[in-house]
Amino acid sequence: MEKLSNEQFRAIVDKMNQRYDDCLNNKNPAGYRDLVTDKYTWVDELNPITVRGKDAVVELGTSWVEAGAKNERIVAEEVENYGNVGWQIAKINIDWPNGNGGHDPLEGRFVEIFERQEDGEWKTRLQFYLASH
Repeated sequence: MEKLSNEQFRAIVDKMNQRYDDCLNNKNPAGYRDLVTDKYTWVDELNPITVRGKDAVVELGTSWVEAGAKNERIVAEEVENYGNVGWQIAKINIDWPNGNGGHDPLEGRFVEIFERQEDGEWKTRLQFYLASH
């Protein structure tokens, strides 16, 4: 498949980011399953775990919802695509439980790799979260 224009691909990525936000903010971690490939991998620079696959991402999202994370907002900073592969560098803001009954705002960045599926839909293959800054 041919390369999409930057504007076309950014619109796709923005919709994906909104769908990710909605999964957490609407307390629907099962929705993550539809956003990722069967070979999905999630890596966090600060967390020693690696998450692989659709079931594992739902479990991870469930743990965030149960912990009380809220108000997630993902914003693409850079996007690009080549054929059936695309990527974004994004900023994420989220209110994370602080253990004292409140929440602290966290900000971080991540790199995300997308794959275009045979039906033309884009899904996430890899997310690598960088330390908060």
